[in-house]
Amino acid sequence: MAIEAKHSRFLEAFEAKREAIENCLNSYGIGFMLVLDTTVSPTVMQALPSLHLLRAGYLEPLRATAEREISALLNSATCWSVEELALRLTSGRVGVLAGLLAGLLSADFSKSLFSPTS
Repeated sequence: MAIEAKHSRFLEAFEAKREAIENCLNSYGIGFMLVLDTTVSPTVMQALPSLHLLRAGYLEPLRATAEREISALLNSATCWSVEELALRLTSGRVGVLAGLLAGLLSADFSKSLFSPTS
């Protein structure tokens, strides 16, 4: 599944290309979804590009390390502030994003992910 997060102003220009893009991706067995900023919170829209980039194959070792560290930390406490957790991870805030991507962590996206109160 290919998921693109875009601002709503992108939609009009994209519509002319949508069918060709979807058909091309479908021919490779890949589904396609467009997520607009009008359907998710601004905080989620800020996090999506970073989460998307973090999926890159060359970052697998970083993700694996973060996942191991997070799993160990979750054994000692199940609730962490984002900043406190980031301070304990080798990769810091990127490690927190890796934990979200892996489904090990959840976050309240009604406020900024890396705010002091997160």
